[in-house]
Amino acid sequence: MPLNQIKWDNGQSLFEADVDEAVGELLNRIGEENGGCRPDIALFHEEGSVVIVEFKAPGVSLDEHDNDLMEYATLLAAKSNGRLKKFYGYLIGDTINAIRLRGYNRLPGENGFFSTDDVKEPKSQATLGQLYSELLFYGDVVDRARKRIGVYRDRLKLPPL
Repeated sequence: MPLNQIKWDNGQSLFEADVDEAVGELLNRIGEENGGCRPDIALFHEEGSVVIVEFKAPGVSLDEHDNDLMEYATLLAAKSNGRLKKFYGYLIGDTINAIRLRGYNRLPGENGFFSTDDVKEPKSQATLGQLYSELLFYGDVVDRARKRIGVYRDRLKLPPL
């Protein structure tokens, strides 16, 4: 479904009419710059929040793409007429050069990193919202999922995976 057709419960459009064109332009530019970079998943919640999930191909370093999450959040915030203010971004891959990360902290007890930043309009620097982002490793995401599923498998008395 095109983004410009997404409506609130009251029938008002969530985004400005040109959001699809703007996203298309952004995707084209990022694609040219980064060989096809695009968000893989974007989930919108009526409370005004968005979850953005992006998976990187094996061997692609996450530190080279951590700003993609902010770029998507900024565009969506600007084109939503102020309706989207809270963004949760997850960049998932298998390689990272931690020395190149600025503004990220290690997740407690985990291998990944997290950051919280204001989403700002580029020209005026007005705050449009906030982005919480995590850089995660495929293996850790799979291990967490297996542990969660294992709890249900145990309760249902199913054999382990």
